[in-house]
Amino acid sequence: MELEFLQKEGTLSALNSLYSNSSCILSYFLFCTKVLIS
Repeated sequence: MELEFLQKEGTLSALNSLYSNSSCILSYFLFCTKVLIS
């Protein structure tokens, strides 16, 4: 029971960090593209 909960929490935090990392990279990429275009 508790192990399952911990696994879910770990998966959620991993997905959350992955999402924040990818959104950071995406915004950086978009910023670079804007700079290159202008």
